[in-house]
Amino acid sequence: GRIVDARKAYLRALQADRNLFDAHYNLGQLALEVGVWKDAEAGFRTWLGAVKGGAAPSNVAAAWRGVVSCQL
Repeated sequence: GRIVDARKAYLRALQADRNLFDAHYNLGQLALEVGVWKDAEAGFRTWLGAVKGGAAPSNVAAAWRGVVSCQL
């Protein structure tokens, strides 16, 4: 479906450029939607480590909510 296609597209983008950190965030969101907690947390944490305060506070908060959701 669409989630599988989106995941493949993000992974291809990251193969071309590992610094596309928004792709990590989006992979985290996709993994969260399908309940793959370890991958979701990894995507969010990679994004959080990359942006270091240079992102909109609402996006940072959403990423941290994603991390917490993975640990429940």
